[in-house]
Amino acid sequence: MRTIIAAAALLAALTGCANHIYSLSYSPITKEYARQLDEVSLGMTKPQLRTLFPDMVTRGQTAIGGQQVEAMELSHNYWTGVGGRLEQDQLWFYFHNGRLVKWGRPNDWPEPRELVIRTS
Repeated sequence: MRTIIAAAALLAALTGCANHIYSLSYSPITKEYARQLDEVSLGMTKPQLRTLFPDMVTRGQTAIGGQQVEAMELSHNYWTGVGGRLEQDQLWFYFHNGRLVKWGRPNDWPEPRELVIRTS
């Protein structure tokens, strides 16, 4: 009986320490967030994107062609391979004038021509 109580206490303690950094996911970021990524469109504002991805963090800012661009990151860890290996995926979302102008790989900053959002 004492062993069962100790095991339950240990499990409760470990569960309390769990967070999104060490998730139990086995899917890469594009599969884990497929539904939300389908809703992403150029021209979205940061608040709109944060409703889809509340855990996004600011990664940096730079000037491109004299114009300021900000990068936000969505990070996701998952287990892969035989025996389990922790992998980390990231997607970066690039904003100019508060609007999404590009998203994709980390450090793939937009070109000056990508800073213009065309609307119909």
